[in-house]
Amino acid sequence: MEKFKLVNGYGNRLQPAMVWDLVACTGEYSRLACRSGDYVVAQESEYDSLDLNYLRTRREKEANILAILVDLTIPRPNLIWARLLQNATLEQWRTG
Repeated sequence: MEKFKLVNGYGNRLQPAMVWDLVACTGEYSRLACRSGDYVVAQESEYDSLDLNYLRTRREKEANILAILVDLTIPRPNLIWARLLQNATLEQWRTG
């Protein structure tokens, strides 16, 4: 209930044009946030939760909530760096 008050309070006070809901789960707080904001990007890494959220947005025709699959535990720059190191190691191995 405390998180509900916090999200509602900040939303009413700031009235943002866009809200990013990181770890959105099934989108309960996304729906709360879109009451005071124009658009919510509901990011979730668990496919089942994301699916429930997406299906609800479709069923209730909530065009101002975008439910997307994002794994926040894997930072993308690190993946790029790891790939560069892997490629350099492979090239070094090939050329001896």
